[in-house]
Amino acid sequence: MVDLINKTKNDVVAFDSLEDYVYNAMLQEQSNHKSFNLFSLKDWIFLLTSLVAIVALGLSILLYCKIRTILILLGTMQKFSDACHRVNRYRSRKCKTV
Repeated sequence: MVDLINKTKNDVVAFDSLEDYVYNAMLQEQSNHKSFNLFSLKDWIFLLTSLVAIVALGLSILLYCKIRTILILLGTMQKFSDACHRVNRYRSRKCKTV
């Protein structure tokens, strides 16, 4: 802790772990360059992950709509089946009384 306080007094950037250092380096690099570099692997990975995320979001919305439609159809099929059973019971009672 004393070492950190001394580095802070001397305006030296100090990090707790390598993860913090790498994250800070990435932020510094991103703030320095604001355009897309064709030869940068990091820019291509960022572009590819963004496209995959957008496609996944679109496909999940389509899946939600399809599943909702299927569940609505299943619910109406159950109601239709119950109605058919009621009609058949009514017909069978009517036939027995005649």
